[in-house]
Amino acid sequence: MARFWARFIDEKFLTKAWEAYTCEEKERDVVMEQVCELMKILEKEVDGKDFFGGDSIGFVHIVGNIVVLLLRLTPEVVRVEGRKPKRFPSLLNWVEKLQEIDVVNESIPPIEKYVAYIRSSSQAFKSSPK
Repeated sequence: MARFWARFIDEKFLTKAWEAYTCEEKERDVVMEQVCELMKILEKEVDGKDFFGGDSIGFVHIVGNIVVLLLRLTPEVVRVEGRKPKRFPSLLNWVEKLQEIDVVNESIPPIEKYVAYIRSSSQAFKSSPK
């Protein structure tokens, strides 16, 4: 089951999140709704649990650590108002539990650097020939 959720996060969620970062502004609301739909799926899976499929950190958490960053960065990077992470209380609880683990915090880059990286990467992507 861990491989399924890791693959879901990597192939579905991250792909759609990257699309939200790189799409044209006129498409952003539609793409962000799609991201929210994927977050609802993750929300249902962690509802009432501290961790995916167990009582401690595992493979899915290593892959899902990116969700921690995305929940913190999306409003700032994408500049979309009204997409508040508070819509997903169970997912936020999961993120908070992950942030209580030292090894997770050590692996997260400083937010300012990550925002700058995402912005420059999405700009480069948008300006590249299609």
